[in-house]
Amino acid sequence: MRYTFVIVDDDGYFAALLKKRVAAVFSDACIEVFTDTVSLSARHEIVSAYFLDIEMPGQDGFVLASELRAQHDDVPILFITSHAELWPESYKFQAFWYIDKARLDDSLPEALMTLSKRLAARNKSVMVDMKNGDDVAILLGDIDYLYRFGNGVIAVTNQGQGLVRDSFKRLLPLFDEKRFLRINAAIIIRRQAILCFNRTSRTVTMSDGGRLSVSRRYQAAVMAAMGVQDG
Repeated sequence: MRYTFVIVDDDGYFAALLKKRVAAVFSDACIEVFTDTVSLSARHEIVSAYFLDIEMPGQDGFVLASELRAQHDDVPILFITSHAELWPESYKFQAFWYIDKARLDDSLPEALMTLSKRLAARNKSVMVDMKNGDDVAILLGDIDYLYRFGNGVIAVTNQGQGLVRDSFKRLLPLFDEKRFLRINAAIIIRRQAILCFNRTSRTVTMSDGGRLSVSRRYQAAVMAAMGVQDG
């Protein structure tokens, strides 16, 4: 899969240097550079990861990260800055990595290696026999939810649903807990496919309008993930 990375840094020289370093690891990647956040706001294509300078004129990297998190809660954000004192604050935005400009040769290689592993894991797929008869490789991130049905497993996607060629038990370790949520013994849901949680009926409403039951065992985890207060 070809990745797309976005670098946002008002220092054009450093942005060009970072682009060159990233391209050395991800040779087939599309790498876009922005020296301000205004031009970035018009961009709508899917991004694999963002490299954000923290201190910039106008809108800084933290403000931009907050906006990106509201739209994409699981996209990796790597902060880049020469101000080490800002490092603790970066974790409020679920930073994937903090890159120190003054120590680029030390901090960047490990960051890119770890990012490569994360993206490779995210782009794993499973073979699904769709109801229309097609045999399709579906990326895990394109599955809205997965449920056990008799001795088989059904995957529900925006393309329809079909039978997965594997057991529920063997599939479980593939689903990253940051992106997926187990709601009962037989169902795993992609977090972004959930609209809301109803405590009274103990159900989640999906983006397609469907409702799924949450067991008592997993209720606390679902409430925490949805930001619902207990009590």
